Amino acid sequence: MATMTDPKPARVPMGVQDALWLTMDRPNALMVVDGVMTLGAAPDLDQVHEVFARAVARFPVFSRRAVRTRGSWVWEDDLDFELGRHVTAVRLPGKADMVALQAFLALKRAEPLPRDRPLWAGYLVEKVVLEDGRE
Repeated sequence: MATMTDPKPARVPMGVQDALWLTMDRPNALMVVDGVMTLGAAPDLDQVHEVFARAVARFPVFSRRAVRTRGSWVWEDDLDFELGRHVTAVRLPGKADMVALQAFLALKRAEPLPRDRPLWAGYLVEKVVLEDGRE
């Protein structure tokens, strides 16, 4: 039960493009955007968290969840926002090559994001062997 001292999350109107994207999202046709970066040196998870923390500070929408209210969509501050719920380290089983990385991404692309938090996820995929043999 909420009390008078409980913080109420701030709400920001959602743009038309974001609302359209959300309404097109279906279990059999997820509206997912993904990307991959390969780096010359492997960062640790703390360094990756620092990069995402700067992005969240610069773009607060990354700490907001999509909420439907009275027929329209809004971005609502997630009062329980934690980077650890969004950014995780993963080690692929077996031979961690580009084919395995592509298979991992295909699986993630097919999973709906939890709607009770901001709609994004990041992965630090460790020890992937690139086509030129570098790790």
